[in-house]
Amino acid sequence: MNNITTFEFRFPLPNGLHARPANAIMEVVKPLGCHVRITNLRNQKMADASSVLSMIACDISLNDQCLISIEGQSEAEAVKSAQQQLKQFLEGRFLSCDDALPELKATQQQPLPYMLRQEKMDSWRGTAVSAGVATGKVIHLGEPVLTLSVDSVQQGSVGEERQRFDSARQHLLAIMEHQAESSTGEEQAIVKAHLSLLCDQELNNNLQSQLLEGQSILAAILTTQDYYANLIAESSNTYLQERVLDIRDVCSRLIVEVYGTESFQTSDQSLTEDSICIADHLAPSQFLALDRSLLKGLVLESGGSTSHTVILARSFGIPVLVGIEQARNHIAAGEIAILDAGNSLLVARPSDSIHRYYQLEQQKLDRLSANRQQYLKVNACTVDGQSIEVAANIASAEEAEIAFANGAESIGLFRTEMLYMDRNQPPSEEEQLAIYRQALEHAGDRPVIIRTMDIGGDKPVDYFNIGAEENPFLGYRAVRIYPEYLDYFKAQLSAILRAAVYGNCKIMVPMVATVAEAKWLRETYNEVIATLTEQQVAHKSDVPLGMMLEVPSCAFIIDQLVRYVDFFSIGSNDLTQYFLAADRGNANVEYLYDSLNPAFLRQLKHIVDEVHKVGSWVGMCGEFAGDPTHMPLLIGLQLDEISLGAPRIPEVKEAIHGLSAESCKALLAEALDLETAEEVRTLLKKNRQETSGQLPILTSETILVNADCRTKAEVIKTLIDNLQVNGRLMDSQGAETAIWEREGISPTMLGFGIAIPHCKSDTIAANTISIMKLKEPVLWNEGDEMLTDTVFMLTVRASDAGNTHMKIFAQLARRIMRDEFRASLAACVDQQELMAYISQELEL
Repeated sequence: MNNITTFEFRFPLPNGLHARPANAIMEVVKPLGCHVRITNLRNQKMADASSVLSMIACDISLNDQCLISIEGQSEAEAVKSAQQQLKQFLEGRFLSCDDALPELKATQQQPLPYMLRQEKMDSWRGTAVSAGVATGKVIHLGEPVLTLSVDSVQQGSVGEERQRFDSARQHLLAIMEHQAESSTGEEQAIVKAHLSLLCDQELNNNLQSQLLEGQSILAAILTTQDYYANLIAESSNTYLQERVLDIRDVCSRLIVEVYGTESFQTSDQSLTEDSICIADHLAPSQFLALDRSLLKGLVLESGGSTSHTVILARSFGIPVLVGIEQARNHIAAGEIAILDAGNSLLVARPSDSIHRYYQLEQQKLDRLSANRQQYLKVNACTVDGQSIEVAANIASAEEAEIAFANGAESIGLFRTEMLYMDRNQPPSEEEQLAIYRQALEHAGDRPVIIRTMDIGGDKPVDYFNIGAEENPFLGYRAVRIYPEYLDYFKAQLSAILRAAVYGNCKIMVPMVATVAEAKWLRETYNEVIATLTEQQVAHKSDVPLGMMLEVPSCAFIIDQLVRYVDFFSIGSNDLTQYFLAADRGNANVEYLYDSLNPAFLRQLKHIVDEVHKVGSWVGMCGEFAGDPTHMPLLIGLQLDEISLGAPRIPEVKEAIHGLSAESCKALLAEALDLETAEEVRTLLKKNRQETSGQLPILTSETILVNADCRTKAEVIKTLIDNLQVNGRLMDSQGAETAIWEREGISPTMLGFGIAIPHCKSDTIAANTISIMKLKEPVLWNEGDEMLTDTVFMLTVRASDAGNTHMKIFAQLARRIMRDEFRASLAACVDQQELMAYISQELEL
């Protein structure tokens, strides 16, 4: 007799029950030995918890009340135990299973830049879901059309069809497994999602039942595909609706495996030059088949922001617009188009003026990039000589090369737990050795800190058998599981020590909370070294052993910990949530989770001071270290190193090079006396304005000579862009708007070919006189036919506008009326001459 128990729970994940959380439930249910069903009480749909597809089709959304039924042939106590395990999982670790990207909001209501607003153009607004600007030839991509029909395909016996299908499925499985192994990042994650569909038990049972009923393989696949596609398409959850493409994609690949590539008629998808592809929607496999070196932009007429194709495009840096209906009817194949995701804009047949705008925009972006390029090969250092090592966080050996190309001085965090996930057994010592060696060889003599496995918490791994916990972040994870899984830990230590002969390696252990744990780590480390020495295996025996400092208790025992560890790295994410008792994944308390809380800053200062007092080294990895606006605080703390995501390294190093260490120490002291995180943010913003405000009002960088601008709008855009490149603006679009608003009040053309556009605004960081001498004069005001060849632009902070703004304007206006001033101005041919002459005339 079967025993049955039930319980209800309210679904907690914002994006509903999609593939990842469904897969997590399935993995927890597998070892329970019970039949688990989930009923959505909102729509009465029931799902088998052993099937990801069945659960997705149940259309479970945030806050839906669900009934969990657990049925087993075991004793009643065993079934109740299974219930308790599942309940603990759903109330604990399950809360970290929602990895869906947030849906990006449309930007249709944002005004276009002034130059674009003035142009007549064939354009459409969509929703930008991947950033960037692209120009290219339009390519229309059609949906593959099935050329076979159920009646036309040759059909064997039931046994032959089943054997043929199994063979095709196994072949596709092997192809996709290889694809998953050879890919990384989002591509790998999406291939694995498709693999889970191909392996789904309910999907395969459905297919097999169709075959057993005498249907052909084609009929069975189409029937099954339509069944699940229709179920999911009816979902009230947009994210789930977009998974229909994934089901159709996998089923189409199955059909091709059975009947060959000729089973579908497809449009020519070969790209021969820079292209913008337009489609109604695009399956992930179609996207991956395109030449991404020539795919410059993508427009989807009916796609959504969370489709797997969009996620792939975003990971490859390809700009994408969605939601432009009938885009292929608007723009013919072969025409030139511009896709501007920043303005949610698709422009067909752009005029010369439109091309000019985007040329100027690209020049600005190139200059911003070039500014940061200078920091790629130099170490981070403040203006008064304080150094701080800027390192990168990576999760694979391949990422090391990318990190160093972005200016990383070292690898501050190599997360190794990813090597243990999505597999049935831990990686072997030899497999790990090869991976660590690859990362170290990429680094050369630069340090690589390899963090040992952080399993548990939000990173469950089935073969560790940790089980469900009420509060996994405070539970059995990281260093706490090492004694039980000692063979795994020793194998990892051995692999790292052996790899260390190929580079500059350090070992770091996560979640250390006590001196006893640190002592045990040192003893275990010594045991592994002794074993390698005894076995005469090549290794390094002096690899520094450090620890993550993410448990608040460690802040008060640093003098004892240093007996057993060689260095520390502050894990700002976990330390913040543990120190402030605020789960960073809980929306109800996220207002408390704030690393700018003055109490948290005080703790950081205590840690750094204590570590330096005992003569040790301390770095920081985590989100706090990756924000350029936080650099004054981190420099003030006198950290030895920060480690962050590779893409932000150039921007962070640029920020550091503009800071004074002494000023940062004073700023930190001021921040420690504040009461709220918001006050600290205000202080940082004020400091940025004051730092920029120390810049001279006129420099050679704010003077442009022989400028190739053809309209007034180009002049103003170019001058504003130049201020942005030189770090003199808080908000470039706001500053440009302020200039044009002043132009609308009264003309700023003073005569004699000279104009003085100006504004006062809080979008200005540094008061500036910009000067432009044009290659050819431009018409300044419509209707008066007066040409301008020299422009003085005054941009002044609103708080300083009273004296500075009017004084400079009056001085210029008076001098422009003098013949000798205009003659001397015309005689200045380069930036230095102009700066010297104007500085003297205006007594700057």
